[in-house]
Amino acid sequence: MASASTTRRPADVVREQLSHYLGPFTSKNAVQMMAKQLGIDPDRLTAAQVPDLLDKLGPTLRTLLGKAGAEKVSAQIIEELSR
Repeated sequence: MASASTTRRPADVVREQLSHYLGPFTSKNAVQMMAKQLGIDPDRLTAAQVPDLLDKLGPTLRTLLGKAGAEKVSAQIIEELSR
């Protein structure tokens, strides 16, 4: 059986995990905006670029979820992508 990280694009994993906290619309827009700020096409985001994306999303996530919540969702994303 293929792992989640090989069957789904990294941007989809990030969007899905964030949607649990922010909703699907906000998650999609947040990933798109922050990826573009990094000069990355969100749909071509690689797993290696996800930490940079999460750093860019950090202030927003900390504002909306608090420090512990932001760290939790970031860790969940990294864990899922490493499977």
